[in-house]
Amino acid sequence: MVLSIGQIFYCVLLVINAIAVLNEQRFLARIGMSPQSDQGFGGDGPSLKTNIINLISAVRTLMRKHFRFVHTTPCLRADKQTVPTRQLPAVGASSIFDMVEEKDDIEAAKKKGRQRAKLCNPFRKPVVTEASKRHTEHNYSTMDFRIAPRKLNMLARQINGKNVNYAISQMQFSPKKASKKIMNSLCTARDHAWRYKMMDPKKLYIDRAWVGKGLYRRKRAYGARGRLFTLKLKKAHMKFVVKEAKQEGEGRPEKKKIKGMNWEKKKKVWMPLLEDKPIYNPSKFYNW
Repeated sequence: MVLSIGQIFYCVLLVINAIAVLNEQRFLARIGMSPQSDQGFGGDGPSLKTNIINLISAVRTLMRKHFRFVHTTPCLRADKQTVPTRQLPAVGASSIFDMVEEKDDIEAAKKKGRQRAKLCNPFRKPVVTEASKRHTEHNYSTMDFRIAPRKLNMLARQINGKNVNYAISQMQFSPKKASKKIMNSLCTARDHAWRYKMMDPKKLYIDRAWVGKGLYRRKRAYGARGRLFTLKLKKAHMKFVVKEAKQEGEGRPEKKKIKGMNWEKKKKVWMPLLEDKPIYNPSKFYNW
């Protein structure tokens, strides 16, 4: 409910008028004068009963109103003087083109809502597009675990330069103890590169793989005849860089600098030994 300033001011005036009449009646009763039939000094003006009724009605009006906000102007603004009403076309006067346009707008709004819901879904499958890709490599590292760096380096050399799926297969069937940890790390790196960096998992390969040392812990070992030894419990971790393989013929060929000049790096095509050279002055068939 919205009350204007004029309505509030009118209610306040009624309250003030009723209070003034009550004070007048009390003053007359105090000095010993009887009011004229329930009127004021001059006999004109509203009676006491009328003022009390007006006061009660004003208070009830104020108590029943739920004030959301108070309007500071007595009339509506120019843009809200008329309430817009939707005018429906007469029977037989609607255009089929207007109906088609309205239907297209509804379908476009539904499609936009579905796209927004699809974007908000965290379990959606990301779409790999050239416009959305910004990364070409992904770095991943395992945690330090109990293994010697020399033993872990064997697995690093085995998967270096290989396709990620092929490296996972190699670690799956490897008899090494640390192969299962490396296999799980490769699966996690492949999923992260696919989900967070929009990289195609089928084109991923391990560009570099190296081993780092962790903190060594010392442990006492007791031998025979009271002898004491110190053992080193070694820890190591593996880091690797996953990249996306380029298609053949994509981009410029790689160049290497030789004596300040850029030469194209071309790989020679291997050809078998072809003995197509004619033989002059052949030797005899029997040489003994």
